[in-house]
Amino acid sequence: MGNRSDAHFFASDADLIIMQTEQPTNGGPVINRQHKSQAALQKQIRLLCHAADERRAQGQYGKAEPLYLRALALAEGPCGQDQPMVASICNNLAVLYKYTGRFDEAAKFYQWALAIFEQSFGPEHPKVITCRNNYAGLMRKMTRKMKQQTSRPTKKLL
Repeated sequence: MGNRSDAHFFASDADLIIMQTEQPTNGGPVINRQHKSQAALQKQIRLLCHAADERRAQGQYGKAEPLYLRALALAEGPCGQDQPMVASICNNLAVLYKYTGRFDEAAKFYQWALAIFEQSFGPEHPKVITCRNNYAGLMRKMTRKMKQQTSRPTKKLL
């Protein structure tokens, strides 16, 4: 994104897409079946991801998560669960979950993204290395948190 007006454009388009996407009673996303072409679907996914990225950058994590989840649901359909676009969305969700302290969910999405990226590009590709570094950062953070929890002094009962 070049500037703030670009970000506003993406957010506005994504909001329109969200309004056009039906919501089932169980709370999960339903794909709007009226896509005119694969290109239109790809654009919709990109717009959702850009809007989610913008909200995440602004610290609006609660607003970013449903956008990423909708993008993931849309991408999994035609792309399949093992495609690089799905991996990118999984990586972004993992970053979001890491920021919000939902480490177990973050780990799951990092593992999924890493497996897809490695299968698609090989172990030395920049996307693989970035995802691996993100996942390693999460593991370090989880380790530090565990150490802090176990090193807290406990009160002795007399």
